[in-house]
Amino acid sequence: MSTRTASLRAAFVAVTALAGLSVAAAGGPPAAAGGGELEFVSSSSLTDTDPTKSWFVTCPTGKVILSGGAFLFGDTAGVHIDLLRPSPTGAFFEAAASRTAPARRRGEWQLTVYGVCAARPAGLVYVDPAQSDSYDSPLRTALATCPAGKTLVGFGGRAAVEPGRDVALTVVQPSADLTRVVVQSWSGEGGETDDWTAEAYAVCADPLPSAELVRTTAGPDATDGKVAGSACPAGKQLHAIGAGIFNGAGQAWYAGLYPAADLQSGTAVATEDPTGWAGAWFVTSFAICA
Repeated sequence: MSTRTASLRAAFVAVTALAGLSVAAAGGPPAAAGGGELEFVSSSSLTDTDPTKSWFVTCPTGKVILSGGAFLFGDTAGVHIDLLRPSPTGAFFEAAASRTAPARRRGEWQLTVYGVCAARPAGLVYVDPAQSDSYDSPLRTALATCPAGKTLVGFGGRAAVEPGRDVALTVVQPSADLTRVVVQSWSGEGGETDDWTAEAYAVCADPLPSAELVRTTAGPDATDGKVAGSACPAGKQLHAIGAGIFNGAGQAWYAGLYPAADLQSGTAVATEDPTGWAGAWFVTSFAICA
């Protein structure tokens, strides 16, 4: 077994433990958790060799989407998450992922999408998407900000608004004061020849009295796969999970970024691209708990 294969297998074992999954259940999402003010939902795409997939999940009647996430199953070498988006009406949460061109003849894979639903919070606002500048650089940054007097209860990001770009989502990070979200995307190894624009999404509401940001970091080191899980304090539920991949130079991306079924934690799973990266990089997960 190669060092890369061993490290990725270790990352998968770690993430299944954090998410409350089992290896036997890896073909589908965990069961929904019951009770509590928030509700976890999930839905899975077909399992096939399509190089790109987009899927969404909806909430039960009477509830709206606050946030969500996604996880990749199957032969996912060269596949990265490109989109994590709450709809502007609160009707659904959408995720998308794609396989880089050099790896497009590989095997079957599946995209599973997760959502965090709630009765409509007081003062709920789905902020208009905020886009990055579009310029000649391997990195794009977009910033979405809550209206005055409101704070984040959810968020999301898109690597590229333009279709067909070889870029990956690398940062979807709420600010420490929970008033804005930063989204970054990087071009793949070799560089994206066409221009692209990153996009950030903020879901805001009247401040939650007990809200706090919990963060956990894995690395920095040169291992191929990393898992960073942030757990909420006792008595609090996860409203949203974000993460940042740093020092990866566009050669590390998400294989998963999602809430646990019991909404007590959230997890970021990051891996290097198929050619690997020799640098010491790290991933930090950011959980909004209340």
